[in-house]
Amino acid sequence: MYPETVRSVQAGGEPDASKEIFWFEADPEMLAVAEKVADAVDLKECTEEACIDHELMVKVGGNGVSGQAFVDNADYRKYVWDTFQADCLDMETAAVAHVAYRNNVPFLAFRSNSDLAGGGPGENLIGVFFQLAADNSAKVLDVFVKAWATGEVPQEAEEGKEPFRVAYVHVGPVGDLGWTYAHDQGRLKLEEELPYVETAYSELVTEGPDATRIIEQYANQGYDMVFATSFGYMDSVMEVAEEYPDVLFEHCTGYKTAENVSIYDGRGYEGWYLAGITAGHMTESNVLGYVAPYPIPEVVRNLNALTLGAQSVNPEVEVHPVWIMDWFNPPAEREAAQALLDTGADVIARESDSTEPDKLAQEAGVYAIGYNAISQDVAPDAVLTAPIWDWGVYYVDTVEKAYNGEWETHAYWGHMSDRIMELAPFGDMVPQEVRNDVNAAKEVILSGELHPFTGPIKDNSGALRVTDGETMSDEELLSFDWLVEGVVGQIPE
Repeated sequence: MYPETVRSVQAGGEPDASKEIFWFEADPEMLAVAEKVADAVDLKECTEEACIDHELMVKVGGNGVSGQAFVDNADYRKYVWDTFQADCLDMETAAVAHVAYRNNVPFLAFRSNSDLAGGGPGENLIGVFFQLAADNSAKVLDVFVKAWATGEVPQEAEEGKEPFRVAYVHVGPVGDLGWTYAHDQGRLKLEEELPYVETAYSELVTEGPDATRIIEQYANQGYDMVFATSFGYMDSVMEVAEEYPDVLFEHCTGYKTAENVSIYDGRGYEGWYLAGITAGHMTESNVLGYVAPYPIPEVVRNLNALTLGAQSVNPEVEVHPVWIMDWFNPPAEREAAQALLDTGADVIARESDSTEPDKLAQEAGVYAIGYNAISQDVAPDAVLTAPIWDWGVYYVDTVEKAYNGEWETHAYWGHMSDRIMELAPFGDMVPQEVRNDVNAAKEVILSGELHPFTGPIKDNSGALRVTDGETMSDEELLSFDWLVEGVVGQIPE
């Protein structure tokens, strides 16, 4: 490392107005906010391996230097202090500060010392304390950002309380505009509405041993509550929960509970029934396609609901499912959608997580039923509507109960009337009379007067499964293993 100045000109300035700069100054307003939160953060002192042997502190102000080498040398450490009075050494901050200066962007650096840069009595401890330093830095940054946005230090920080830590484990990416995206929007709503909550998440976690490992990591790291958002995580949740009785676990779409394990889901079939009414009105070929992830009761139930909704307004409708044996697999989803087009489907619905079927529908000039979330930028001429989730409604309620010591083991299966599910706004191509019909059905579902699985209902072999006036029980719905009349094909083994 050799000290040197740089010559820079700020954006919008004249080239000959460049200046020689040695120190990049932090933004004074940001420093003022940092001063407010400095004493309001409770820093962690220990990892699983060791604890810091001195009192931790948050220092605001001072000097930091950046260079091209990792420093682990006591003499050089002394030189840097004697020359620059530097509180920290790193390899990045000066470059970030330079870019901020160049573009007239207010700048403040957060650095957490993970080791003594060669000043300790033994080996460098970066391997021991790196994660601790990162966690503490993130905690300080989180409190600062909230104070910067609101002008007030978050209450839980002022009181010196530990935040309530909540983790999420997802099978897909949070940007999929699908199932995982919807859950992540719920996580963000939770953070917004409950300021004492601190969250983390892991995405693209494979069901099985990998899920067990990730869930256990969160429990071992001291998280108070872990949400596992895929059906296939059920056994992993139960295994880890037994080892960590003081951690609360919630599993979405599962059916196993324990003293510290609850399950939750929404009655998605209500939204799918309404989507079916929309599709039944809009189809001209009377053939609907359905990209189906796995042959589990949840998917079978939603597929059947779509079919019954469509047939309630168009008895000639047939629904063709293609099973892709995956939740998020864009190439497989597109391939399935193409196969459905080849069968004559002019409305393609999907319970899978990517928007590839929607895009293909637009390219082919047919309609689509989305799921979980929709975007104006994706297939606007194809997507009729979509059943969409608002998981935040549930997350705020159950986490608040956990924080207040009111949480008890439960099995939640919410209705649309709980606001956990909604039907997305209709596409411009949906006529007003169709919208009126769907909205009328929605009102009677919300009131409890209409249940999509009230008989008479036959299966697709023609056998009567639900008699006239009878409504399927929750137990029957949760174990759905047959297809209603109008669905073409069989449930894969």
